[in-house]
This record gives sequence, C-alpha cells and structure tokens, in this order.
Amino acid sequence: MMSMLAPPSGLDERADIRRIVVGVVDSRAGRRALRVAFDAARRNHAELVVITSFGSSARGRNATRTTFTEALREQGAVMSQELGVDRWNVTIYSDAVRGEPVEVLVACAIGADLLIVGASRRWLRTDDTVASRCRRAATCGVLLA
Repeated sequence: MMSMLAPPSGLDERADIRRIVVGVVDSRAGRRALRVAFDAARRNHAELVVITSFGSSARGRNATRTTFTEALREQGAVMSQELGVDRWNVTIYSDAVRGEPVEVLVACAIGADLLIVGASRRWLRTDDTVASRCRRAATCGVLLA
C-alpha cells in the first residue's frame, strides 16, 4: 500500500509543471518537502520557489523565527544541508515572508502549478495543521510530502 505522504508516481511525468512553491522550516517534514520539491523541479525543468514564513503568532519552531534575517539563516542552512552545492541546474528563488505560515504559503503559491508542504503523520489525525489548511486553501495543486 502506498503511503499517503508519498508523492504521486505521476508527478515526474506531468509536463505542465513549471513553477513549484515549497514551504521550508527546519523540521523533518520541512526537509522532506524541500527534497521532494527539488526533485520535482529538476524532473520537470520547473523553477523552484522556497518560502519560509516568520514573525507569526505560532508556537513551537515557528515562534523562533521572529525576523527576516533569522528566517533566511534557517532557510539557508536547511537548503545547504539538504541540497548541497550541486543544484542540478534548477532555478531556485528563495524568500522569507512575514506572516502566518498558511496565509504566506497560499499567497506565494498564486500562479504556481504546485505547492509542496511538509506534513507529519499528525496531519492524518487532525484537520488543523499547516499542511491540511494549505491543502484546503490553495488555488493550485498541493502535495503533502
């Protein structure tokens, strides 16, 4: 049986994916989302937009990113660790945006073909996670990685 968190097998065969947005935080799910998004961008010759939100009222990990500089530093560290220096000719844009993670990701994904969000297994038990809320609100396809 295929895991509900696995990317669909047809993802790399879709020629109409040109812009992928991924939400990245320093977590297991965030790192997985970045790897899946990078691989999809490479296979589809799509541009990759890496977004980290900061300054939200969120608790936990999100509460530690209170400034633009902190958010970019975290994002850069995750990208370096997960992607290394050889980026396989994938065009990558990155930004840190102030706001609640769901609102930021959904807004940044307007006009994109795909939004990829890291999802822990917890999303299977609750409907109030960033991943599940993005899935409901986004105007493009959403992949929970």
